[in-house]
Amino acid sequence: MGSKFVEKVDVNLSWLSGAILILLALMRYFKF
Repeated sequence: MGSKFVEKVDVNLSWLSGAILILLALMRYFKF
């Protein structure tokens, strides 16, 4: 049960970091 929770959190963190990288790239592209 615990490992399942950690796995889910890890997936959420990787998705969040990916979204932040995309956001930074867009900000740099549009020069916000």
